[in-house]
Amino acid sequence: MLSTESAATEGRIEANRASALETAAKELDKATFSVRERYRTMEEQVRQKYADRIAKTEAAWKQGVAKTEADAKRATQTIEAEAEPISRKLKDRLNHDIWLADSVFDVAQNQFRPGEEIERPT
Repeated sequence: MLSTESAATEGRIEANRASALETAAKELDKATFSVRERYRTMEEQVRQKYADRIAKTEAAWKQGVAKTEADAKRATQTIEAEAEPISRKLKDRLNHDIWLADSVFDVAQNQFRPGEEIERPT
């Protein structure tokens, strides 16, 4: 009778052990699935944050380039506007000096002809 009771108890213990192992295996599978899903979710969040930061950085860079180009264009226009009157004045001055040099040359050429003597003041 004792051996029968022992065998019955051993059978219950073994059944409880098998049931506990099966339950633990199911819980492990659920926990593993849950961890994998959290990992995938977190990985996707990181990828999305990375893509957002890249997009934000590219937008800021494009905005900076556009601002720099606009500033350069404005500066170039300012320089050209400031240089134009100076260039015009220099050109007018050069034309005047050329005209004056031509006039002096013409007068000098008309005053002295080959074969004529130059009058010198005494």
